[in-house]
Amino acid sequence: MFSIDCIEVLRNCDPILRKNVVPGKFYFNDRYKEDCSEKNPNSLINKQPDFFEKNINIQAIVGKNGSGKSTLLDLVLMAINNFSYMFERGNERPGADELLYVDGLYVDLFFSIDYEEYERTACLCCHGKDEIKLTMDALKIETLGVEFSGFEKKFAIDEIERNVAEKTDEQKGLKNSEIAKLATRFFYTIVSNYSMQSYISSNYRRNVFRFFCKQKEDSCVADDRSIGEECWIDPIFHKNDGYIRSAVLNPYRHEGTVNLAREMFLSKERLTALLIYGEKAGKTIFVPYHFKSMKIAKNKKIEKKFKEYFEKMYLIYLTTYDSVDGMPIRFQRPQTELELEEWTGKKTERSQKLEKIRAMLTSSRSIFYSEIVSIYNLTTLTQAAKESILYITLKILKIVDIYPFYQKYKASFEFDKEQFIFIKKDSALFKEMMDKITTDNSHITKKIRRTINYIKVYDCCLPEEIDDIFFKTKVTSNSLNDVDDCLPPPFFDYELYVNKVENGEKVNDKPIPYNQLSSGEIQLLQTLSIHAYHIGNLLSVPNGRIQYKNINLIFDELEVCLHPEYQCQFIYRLVEMLKALRKDDESIYFNVIIITHSPFVLSDIPLKQILFLEDGMQKNKKLKTFGGNVGEMLYDSFFMDSTIGKFAEEKIKEIVRCIYNGVLSKEDTVVKDVFNCIGDPVLKTLACEVRKRND
Repeated sequence: MFSIDCIEVLRNCDPILRKNVVPGKFYFNDRYKEDCSEKNPNSLINKQPDFFEKNINIQAIVGKNGSGKSTLLDLVLMAINNFSYMFERGNERPGADELLYVDGLYVDLFFSIDYEEYERTACLCCHGKDEIKLTMDALKIETLGVEFSGFEKKFAIDEIERNVAEKTDEQKGLKNSEIAKLATRFFYTIVSNYSMQSYISSNYRRNVFRFFCKQKEDSCVADDRSIGEECWIDPIFHKNDGYIRSAVLNPYRHEGTVNLAREMFLSKERLTALLIYGEKAGKTIFVPYHFKSMKIAKNKKIEKKFKEYFEKMYLIYLTTYDSVDGMPIRFQRPQTELELEEWTGKKTERSQKLEKIRAMLTSSRSIFYSEIVSIYNLTTLTQAAKESILYITLKILKIVDIYPFYQKYKASFEFDKEQFIFIKKDSALFKEMMDKITTDNSHITKKIRRTINYIKVYDCCLPEEIDDIFFKTKVTSNSLNDVDDCLPPPFFDYELYVNKVENGEKVNDKPIPYNQLSSGEIQLLQTLSIHAYHIGNLLSVPNGRIQYKNINLIFDELEVCLHPEYQCQFIYRLVEMLKALRKDDESIYFNVIIITHSPFVLSDIPLKQILFLEDGMQKNKKLKTFGGNVGEMLYDSFFMDSTIGKFAEEKIKEIVRCIYNGVLSKEDTVVKDVFNCIGDPVLKTLACEVRKRND
């Protein structure tokens, strides 16, 4: 089993970081507290049967607003961020923002994982600028010594077998091969929070350190410098690193703002494959919604993206200064007719060169074009097929530019300005790159696979509407990845239509467009599908790359937009989705942390799996939650003084006081109206007793 067990907030943790959270240990489950407390210090946790499903563990954090729930989560994320910073600093990640190290963080994060046939306890220790280390079973398996102000960085890599290998790296963090080894002992965290008040950049400005590389004689020396207050959380959003760093936040926010239209588009794509897979495999992941069809249209934005990329290529390969053929990149309006005529001529020449680049990429002279045709055995090369190959070429160039596993292949080709074509610099390395892309079945090459299937399976011809029968005919496999690969390529857009089926009967007269579902329905589907998307990508990472087998899912403010019925169903739906995604792979472990105000969610989680917070401290509760009474849980688990609205409570109290004081009688209209409105039978009986006593 994989579980997050405890976080200890140390006394020297900066109060600005811990806010109202009182220093001490916060236990996410009783099992760890009983097996590994100070009174019973064990390094091995007693195994017990999986309660929810094999390799799936679910926990919750509850408490009033202001009790410290979000702060506790922030401390967990800071610890993961600082750990990722240590093994990432100095590594080139073109598709990701540079991580920042949060100063003043003193916490120990305890977790347990199955490792080498045992369930072992581990601890991530984050002690300010002094030490970052990962320990397991009381043995140091990774120590990342943190010394700032330009001192050398030392990494001690120690296996379980205690084979110690000392290494001093003056410039970088861990190499990819070392991170891959580290990932087997750590976990990847996926967080979702759809509250408008969450993860606003300006609220996460803290004192941070940034990695610098300063020149020392003939080499670079690592230097971590304080740069004052910066937002440490933005780089966790702004990442395209092939799932190397250990956390991701959702939905994507730019300076605290969520692009709702883009999130709607992305959730549609994520959901479509899951719905089709559910129909083919007979799995009802998103009951009562069933895939009906997709209406296909040409993506109007794709041509704009092509032009933008050709512009980028023009700047990269045809210029060496900050202007294009004498025309400034940042256009300034010509002041005279002569300037206008000169600028127009250069602009026309530039446009012609851009078209020349496009023509080159779709001709047999292109090394990419010819290699793609050969390696994928493409025979029918219509104009639509050539445009598709153009997209694949641009995608390959982007992959090589962004992803660290492919960056070495930049040296395999170059752009010949005289011939206006890409040529091979290293034929063997170029072939290795193309072979690697062809055999790469991860999320990185998914759009390439979709485009190849468009050419080979669909003959570059998609009908205007695709239904479930079409996919059953064209896609013979029941694999979720195979279904995903057969969705339309990115130069097509589509609208998703669903049917709503209850008790075996379709309840809608016409197929329902996904974007016409209610906000609560869309919220439920988005919340589940965004986690499914990242899980699918993590599981697609091939052997030899950085693979996380322990996946930590955090649902913060889960109940946003969700009707109580959906809250009741959420954990059941989540477990069914995780089972479908994991399939029969028993090496994958899920831990789920739900931060909630919903008693309906708690009724699916045993008491021993819940952390109760009040005023920044952990509180013990005795009322059993699993299958528990929702009304009783409101009192006990959510620290509520009353289960009726404050206005109703004060109104009833006021009427009772007036009756006692003789201001009103039981016959007064206002008394009758209020008492007749009372819905709770017990409360209504008590109110009637008050009336009788004062007759």
